[in-house]
Amino acid sequence: MILGHIQPKKILEFGTCYGLVTLLFSDWAVENGARVLSLDNIDYVEEEDKKKFEVLPVELFHGDEYDQSKTIPKLIDFVETDETVLIYCDGGNKPQEFFQWSRFLKPGDCIACHDYVRPKEQIKEFRLTEFDYAGTSLVARTMKRYGLEPIVPLDAHLTGMHVFAAMKPKENNDGNSESDCNGAKNARNNQ
Repeated sequence: MILGHIQPKKILEFGTCYGLVTLLFSDWAVENGARVLSLDNIDYVEEEDKKKFEVLPVELFHGDEYDQSKTIPKLIDFVETDETVLIYCDGGNKPQEFFQWSRFLKPGDCIACHDYVRPKEQIKEFRLTEFDYAGTSLVARTMKRYGLEPIVPLDAHLTGMHVFAAMKPKENNDGNSESDCNGAKNARNNQ
């Protein structure tokens, strides 16, 4: 799983909706001393569920993710840190979120998109093959622009979550780029 591989201390989630994925992130946060900031422009979370989040290291934030006066500065403050960050794009325009927030990644950080490009008739095919990032897609251009390397989750085909993730590689001692996702790729190849 992506969380176990990159060990984020901060998780920024776009698209809280009812908070189901947010609860999964909060479990990780509790067990690993991390924090979650989840953003949505509409408050879908039930009052009873909000009480659950109050005792967790989770902040539910409601606002327009493109609001430069309030929202963007708050999100930038959250991700610009020495700690490892996961940015999870599951809002209204996932490829645009991927594009907009990839520039804030530092080596070791990860950005992921959920269900962002495949039409329903290709889901079966997608579950059986690795993600193919075509050079014409915004996500592929963003990856190239910011030097991101893909991570293929080991269990994506089992969960049906359809998540694509990319990591900003770390530099090794000789100054060359070395991706932390090599371990996940090697593990997948050895299965």
